[in-house]
Amino acid sequence: MYSFHVFEHLSYEEGIHALRELHRVLKPGGICRISTPDLEFFAREYVQQLDVLDQEGTDARQDFRYEWSCLNVIDQAVRKKSGGRMAEVLRANNVDKTYLKYLNGDSLNFVVDPNHKQSMDSPRRPTYFDGSPAPLVFRMQKLVWAVVRRVLLRLSPGLDVEIQNERNRWLYDRISLAKVFKAAGFSEIAIQEYNTSQIEDWERYDYDSSLFGKYPLEPSLFMEGKK
Repeated sequence: MYSFHVFEHLSYEEGIHALRELHRVLKPGGICRISTPDLEFFAREYVQQLDVLDQEGTDARQDFRYEWSCLNVIDQAVRKKSGGRMAEVLRANNVDKTYLKYLNGDSLNFVVDPNHKQSMDSPRRPTYFDGSPAPLVFRMQKLVWAVVRRVLLRLSPGLDVEIQNERNRWLYDRISLAKVFKAAGFSEIAIQEYNTSQIEDWERYDYDSSLFGKYPLEPSLFMEGKK
């Protein structure tokens, strides 16, 4: 069982409840794998960029690195509109694309390389990920949701953050996530890399690898536990 970047959108209490439910439905011996933004990674990176700024002074490149490292820690927890301060910074002319790749992997490829911009699924292009056409029921559901979303945003523009599930409600490091696994009843809790797992034949799935090289799709904390 695998959850990719979901638990940061749950409160701490909701995270424990969700992991207990995952434990409940797993067969004995089953593996649960969680990936989520790594608070330790982002916090250390922020402090490092702060130190660089103190020691070497500032320029356009360092200004971006400092602000972007800070935004990766706090922006999604406090933003009041879709995209938040991150979207504003990405529209500036001092974007360090190498640093974006380092902190965010392929998740911001549309900034790093416009040729990799992913087309968004919409009621006008109702397809599955493999490009095959979706059934009529799915198309109608997409159309209804698009209309409802438009009405809700007209009534309350700030709802876009919630509707698109941009809000981060909790961040974990290797210690706190292991405690949640333990509280949910898991054993043999272990940190993994993007390309390692206790799940049998994990390399067949390759969920966390980039399509463009030997690096993670998105830098994350990967952890697994066994029932």
